[in-house]
Amino acid sequence: SSNASLLYANGALVSLNATAGKGAAFMGWDGDAIGTRSQITVTMDSDKEIAANFTSTVGLQVNLVGNGSVTGQSENGLYPTNSTTTLTAVPATGWTFLEWRGEAAGTDPSISVIANTTKNVTAVFSLTFENWKTQHFTTAQLSLPSVSSVSVDFDSDGLSTWQEYLHGSDPLDAASRGGTES
Repeated sequence: SSNASLLYANGALVSLNATAGKGAAFMGWDGDAIGTRSQITVTMDSDKEIAANFTSTVGLQVNLVGNGSVTGQSENGLYPTNSTTTLTAVPATGWTFLEWRGEAAGTDPSISVIANTTKNVTAVFSLTFENWKTQHFTTAQLSLPSVSSVSVDFDSDGLSTWQEYLHGSDPLDAASRGGTES
């Protein structure tokens, strides 16, 4: 510390700022100052002994497929080594959370990730069936069960509307067989 062993007038206010170096994170203050805010002000009303604690960090890259967001991420994507963070997938309106991929797996929107190595996780979102139908059928078509119900094969390609949705294919194009992404 550049402020070590300095003398201050009684009652002086001293500002301390903990700045982590590359690959490290500030964890908190010990001694005569407690807390996790990196900048603090100390009133010098007696001798003080204060320590800034740092730890190594690892990266956690969060990717998105589809429309949605993930809460629980750190601002810079770095987490203290061996810490646990909870990530929660939040779908946008008209979308639903499908699954986690990469170094996290499952269909629960909330997962706990241990930051013991650099990790890459992906939250996958899918259009809801109703939202998908509004992108493929006109309002007039949607009002006709013979066109847009789940069991109808409107384009005669052997796939019902529901199967077209699951395959990501176009229910109005017999040549469309869908993609690999949800």
